Amino acid sequence: MRIFKCSFCGDDIQVGKGLTYFKIDGTPLHFCSSKCKKSLLLYNRKPRRVKWTKHYPRQPKQSASASNTAEKS
Repeated sequence: MRIFKCSFCGDDIQVGKGLTYFKIDGTPLHFCSSKCKKSLLLYNRKPRRVKWTKHYPRQPKQSASASNTAEKS
């Protein structure tokens, strides 16, 4: 049994769940939900620009003490 990753959001897909779409060239795309499938195929969205995906670039959070010292100077 194999666990796939969603081609759009990057979440794990359990066995027996999700959707599989085959492109014309035979490449399989695995989706965890119809929301991911529509976002990629119908709306042509890029996963790096959608905030709820794992591919969205996250900025590391600054600690409160580091930001306070920067404001006081």
